[in-house]
Parts: sequence; C-alpha cells; structure tokens
Amino acid sequence: MPRLPVNRTVLGIDLIDSGSNPGYHLDVAAQKTQELIGAALASRQVMKADAVDWQHTGDGLLAAFPEELLGDIIDATQVLDDLAAEHNRWRKPDVRLRISVGVGPLPGHEGLHRTNVDCARMLDAKVFRQVVSRCAEASPLEFSTGLIISAKAYQDVFSGPYTELVRQRDFGQISFQHKETASTAWIRVPHFEAATLLSFAEAGPAPSPAAAGGPALSAAGGGVVNQVNGTMRDSIQAGEVRGGIHFHGGRGR
Repeated sequence: MPRLPVNRTVLGIDLIDSGSNPGYHLDVAAQKTQELIGAALASRQVMKADAVDWQHTGDGLLAAFPEELLGDIIDATQVLDDLAAEHNRWRKPDVRLRISVGVGPLPGHEGLHRTNVDCARMLDAKVFRQVVSRCAEASPLEFSTGLIISAKAYQDVFSGPYTELVRQRDFGQISFQHKETASTAWIRVPHFEAATLLSFAEAGPAPSPAAAGGPALSAAGGGVVNQVNGTMRDSIQAGEVRGGIHFHGGRGR
C-alpha cells in the first residue's frame, strides 16, 4: 500500500497581462520575472536547488519546496514585491505578479498532483484576479504583486513566529471557486489594508467605461452615447451632427 507523501510548500507565480506586451518584450518580461523570483528567494536563503519540483509555466512558475521553508517563501513574496516595484520604477516592460502559496502532500517527483493543482487554481481564481485588478486600478504606481495563500498555509505559518516581513493582519479571508476547486484562502496586497481588499472582493468586477458613465461607441451605428449626471452647459460630444443645436439661453450653434 503506498504511503502518504510528505507535505510540501508550493509556490505559484504568474506574470499579469503578459500577452499585452509587444512581441519584443515577451521574452524580456519572462526572463526578468525568473530573475526577480530567484533573487527574492535567495534573499531568504532559499535556492532553486532546495526545490523538489520546479516547473516553468511560460510566463510564471510552479515550484515545490520542503514544508519547513513556508515562512521563508512567504517572506520572499514581500522581497519580490520590492524588487518588482524597483524594476517597474525605472525599466520596461513592467513586471506585475500574482502569487499563490499552498501546503499539502506532494510526491518527490515532478508532475501535476492535487496540492500543486490547487495552488494553480488559487492563482487563477476569479475573485483573486478581480482584487488584483482593482488594486492595480486604484494605485497603478504602487501595485506590483498580489498574494493568495491557502487556509492551511495561513494557519501553519501564523501559528508561531515564522515570518519576519509579512504580517498576519495584512491578510483578508475570501471564498473562491475555480474549476473543480472550491475553498477558502487568504489574500494580501502590499500597500492595501485587508478591509480594502475584502471590499474589492465583494464589489464585483470593475465597470466598463460605458457603465461608469463615460462615452462609448454604440454597437449598431458607431455613434457616441452620452450619459450625463447633473448639469452640463455649452458642451456636447457627438459623432455626426445634422440640423441645428440649441443650448439654454437660445444661442444656436
């Protein structure tokens, strides 16, 4: 009878909106992401050689480490945020990342197993993507990374003084479902309070410019639709205009 595999710490990372980069930036962004990941892990004395599984995912990473490195891995996510922010301040293309961390039984050989599949599901969870997107919109100059960790990882790492850089109070709890995975998790985005993250999670996707009251092309005629709240004087936005237009005060235009 096979024995239950030992628990591992699993790290998932994905480069946000990598496909929107021009072609000449695609490889650069992926290479820079791997470089920053390596530097962040090394800052906490975690090396690639420590990994029992290390799989590149094109523009990201899915890796597994010994369970006892959980605190160092979570602290490394803060270092990664700092490094990405410094890069984005001075260089292009931007490196903005979604990060997930989980803990669970995992065989000591490469492959897709329940623990790393669940870690990947957290990374792609709709509500997490939504929170990250809203953080990027609210503070585009400060946002660099968002972190989601499993309920077990949260419980284990904050059961004692196992982190130095990442604080428990910065996390907010969410529920998520992605494909066959439904669970709870904890999210953190540097520079944002937990209450703000939870409000983003509950608010739903950000509205389109048309829904928010901005101009938009109509699907049928290619014209401009204006939604005005309040009073607007002597101003009009239009596509094709025929006939006379009169503003209050009787002045023809």
